[in-house]
Amino acid sequence: MKSEMMKAFANCVFHEDECEQCPYFKYEDCTEKLTQDLDNLINNLQTENERLNKEVETEIDKLNAEKNDVMYYKAQIKAEAYKECIEKVNERIAVTTFTNKSEEYSNGFYDAIAWVDGEIDNLFDELVGEDNG
Repeated sequence: MKSEMMKAFANCVFHEDECEQCPYFKYEDCTEKLTQDLDNLINNLQTENERLNKEVETEIDKLNAEKNDVMYYKAQIKAEAYKECIEKVNERIAVTTFTNKSEEYSNGFYDAIAWVDGEIDNLFDELVGEDNG
């Protein structure tokens, strides 16, 4: 039906003298019928376009909601990883004595700082992998 309308429209616009070849020639008031059909077609296409736009908007809203869910869970996982890291650091610090009783306090203190720094590096390597840290 659409192709007939397009052919009739082109025939009326470009070939007015060839009405017998027009698919709408069979109607008594062919130009009025063609105008009505084209108007209906345009209205139907506009309605379909609006429906499809709403469908696309709905899908975009769903995807945005899913993205927000993913970001929320990612943030929770990240927070849990940080919490686990801090807990492991605290555990390791708690079980290690920073000063050796036979050393002076300052030497033991700086050794402890170096040890903590190394342990934190090791922990991050364990938690995120050596290549990702």
